[in-house]
Amino acid sequence: MCVVSKAPTVSILMPNRNMSPWIEQAINSVRTQTFEDWQLIVIDDGSSDDSPQQVARHCAEDPRIHLIQLPHSLGPRQARNHGTRIVQGRYVAFLDSDDYWLPNKLERQIAMMRQHKAVLSYSAYQRIDERQQPSHTVHTVKVPDTVTYDQLLLLNVISTATAMYDREQAGNIYNFHPWGTVDYALWLYLLRHHGAAQGIQEPLSVYRMRPESVSSDKIRAAARRWLLYRHCERMNWFYSCFCFAIYAVRALHRDLPRRGLALGIGSKAP
Repeated sequence: MCVVSKAPTVSILMPNRNMSPWIEQAINSVRTQTFEDWQLIVIDDGSSDDSPQQVARHCAEDPRIHLIQLPHSLGPRQARNHGTRIVQGRYVAFLDSDDYWLPNKLERQIAMMRQHKAVLSYSAYQRIDERQQPSHTVHTVKVPDTVTYDQLLLLNVISTATAMYDREQAGNIYNFHPWGTVDYALWLYLLRHHGAAQGIQEPLSVYRMRPESVSSDKIRAAARRWLLYRHCERMNWFYSCFCFAIYAVRALHRDLPRRGLALGIGSKAP
């Protein structure tokens, strides 16, 4: 494990499991940030490919990079939780090992959070496919200027790779809930206790859409959403049904154009 000499401004959590084709790009997108006072914690979740060796090579080159290797896969929730044990920065950011950041991501976001004293922030982002091409459904995903707890219950506008929270204001509370979507529960917790999150209209991250990704499993995603409403947020049955119905309609609306194109129905958006 690499050691830094002082507490960095921002700590970055990056879970990894068998992301050999993409993790190099993810790490390099952190190393080329215009804001350089960071700590990158890569938590390897029992990978069987050479991605841990790729991380170890970066760790040997850059003392700001840490590698935690779990003996077997525990899932992304537990992987991220293990990373919190060595978090040192005031700000905590998130980057999955198949996504990457644009060069001014940290500089732009930290400046905005300091200006607005924001506890949680997020930004617009771009979507690409496995071949590095813009997604045919959306090129740039826009976000609102702010989002409240009640608004986020109805629509999660915070992509994990864009999120950053202030540990000095919120405390060291990063701990993914066993029910629900692994990051969504954290955003809701922060908004419930600290007010609205601040958004940045400029795309600062790139999200890679892959058919086998965890978020691509629609049935499991729906089940996690329901469990989050009922067990994590402790919402009553009627309000849970209301929020879930809105979630389901929006998910279907997003998915129908893609499925129609796959069947040769409809046309791509301009």
